[in-house]
Amino acid sequence: MAAMAANLVALVAVLQAVVGLVPDAVVDARSQVASDYDTEPLFYFDAGQSVHASPAGATVRLRVALQPPRPTVEAVDGAVRAALARDGWELLTPSGTLVARKVVAGATLWWKSAASSGDCRVVLVRAGPPPHTLTLSPPGANGETIGDGEDFPFLGHYPGATLLRSGQSPATLNATAPGAQPEVLIAPPLAEKRYALPPTLSPFERMTLYRDGLQAAGWTIVRAQAGSDAQVIAHYAQNGRDVYVAIHDGDVLVGDVGARNAAKQLAEQLTKDGHVAIYGIYFASDEATLQPASDAALHHVLELLQADAALKLEIQGHTDSSGTAAHNLQLSAARAQSVLAWLVAHGVAAARLTTRGLGQTVPVADNATLEGRARNRRVELAKVP
Repeated sequence: MAAMAANLVALVAVLQAVVGLVPDAVVDARSQVASDYDTEPLFYFDAGQSVHASPAGATVRLRVALQPPRPTVEAVDGAVRAALARDGWELLTPSGTLVARKVVAGATLWWKSAASSGDCRVVLVRAGPPPHTLTLSPPGANGETIGDGEDFPFLGHYPGATLLRSGQSPATLNATAPGAQPEVLIAPPLAEKRYALPPTLSPFERMTLYRDGLQAAGWTIVRAQAGSDAQVIAHYAQNGRDVYVAIHDGDVLVGDVGARNAAKQLAEQLTKDGHVAIYGIYFASDEATLQPASDAALHHVLELLQADAALKLEIQGHTDSSGTAAHNLQLSAARAQSVLAWLVAHGVAAARLTTRGLGQTVPVADNATLEGRARNRRVELAKVP
């Protein structure tokens, strides 16, 4: 944290030194936003070539006001340009949004300002690597017991963050990759933890830390973005686990699909109801080919069958109401057959398994909603006497 503070203090000192060269200029302290790691898009020309860049590093954003009489936009821009030139900055844009560059003690500083009548908005970036990293351990082969006052062990927390509360969320987690079909929605309840975050931890740093940390630990990043807030959605489907996580600023949601599909849970549900829905078995839209992300759920079904050699199952395919009833009946039958083929390929005797396609005839939710359609697209297991 000391290194972070030193970077920001040094950056603010640079900015104040430049502003001090502008006649009648005053920094609006209330507008100042300092981040230990952020990014800013820049556009300029270098050697006659247009350049789009997004340098990242310690960043300060603020407003600089010029005292009355209020000058014109051109006068404000001219005064700032003159001050930067006197301080040794390289001006990269001749007009409009001002982009400038300077190397100080081996670090590249970037200046961006947009003038208006009487003031200008300034962004100053000291390019460099993030001051923090998150080293995460992947989820273990067995589900974790997590106390209310503890982090998710495979997620940790942001540097300097404080855990505020733990609980369960009734939300549905949309874990659909951009442009993908069909939708992947993880039904509630979801485990939830909420954190208070340090004020200098920007949305960009929050996104970067978890995106890179999760990816290094073997997670697949579904979505990662940073604007006014930060969001990372990721999926872990190794070691028999099937876990989804959604991180939105200080809120962390975890949907452990694998725990719901665990062989013991499936056996108990079959004994109680005679059938059980399996979520986490995925097919491409309007196809019967199993997706790789289905492996975790399929292994739980395999474990169920291996634990009870006398168990016989009917594998039932279900669809939502998109498309015709006849087509959905055929599609659901083909999907059930794909699950049977996977189980047989992994050592289950074919005589223990049968299949049936039920199409859209047995909905468990409202097909008029995204969440409802996702719940209706499922594979169920039914005990065979």
